[in-house]
Amino acid sequence: MRLYLLAMMDEANEIIKDFELVKEEPFKLYKNSNTLLAITGIGKVNASFVFTSVLKEDYEIKEVINLGFAGAYGDYSIGDFVIVDEAIYHDFDLTMFNYKKGQVPNIKEDFITDNKYLTLFYDLKRTKLYTGDHFLNNKISDNFLVDMEGTALYHVANLTKTPIFSIKVVSDIIGSKDHLKEYEKFELNGAKELLKLFNMIEVRLNEKGLNFT
Repeated sequence: MRLYLLAMMDEANEIIKDFELVKEEPFKLYKNSNTLLAITGIGKVNASFVFTSVLKEDYEIKEVINLGFAGAYGDYSIGDFVIVDEAIYHDFDLTMFNYKKGQVPNIKEDFITDNKYLTLFYDLKRTKLYTGDHFLNNKISDNFLVDMEGTALYHVANLTKTPIFSIKVVSDIIGSKDHLKEYEKFELNGAKELLKLFNMIEVRLNEKGLNFT
């Protein structure tokens, strides 16, 4: 079973038209053939809770895909599809104890995307994703994406040994003159862009077949 995780209904509205609602509380879960889609809600705790809850149910999840809107800084345009190659917390800081910024104690591996997914989506831009529980509007590095759930999902995937990858649609450019207005304008039609992305992912994964995972 393949599991898609999206934070907001506004992101999933177009995709779920072909899905059946199978669970409504404490989170919405949809099913279509061998594919599940869950709405996590915004933030790291919500995302982790929903992901873990679905894994505990008897769905035999083989791989997880995180889709959604993301702010971007650097060489990006609104509407770009960007695959995450590494996920990092921007609000987790134990550097005073000699950890790297964003590093979680007892987690030895970086949260990275398996190369088989990076290769499968070779034609997309790729970058680091920074995640935190506040809306980021300042520069961290030269090129990056930012959201409020993705790294937490990679964290859970790391702990549970579940394959995961994340592809985001750029919804706004950090540091632009009309940052908030850009996002509000994109949000009106962003779900249609995510439907295009979903369809592309399904085609490529299904072409690879069951042995891909």
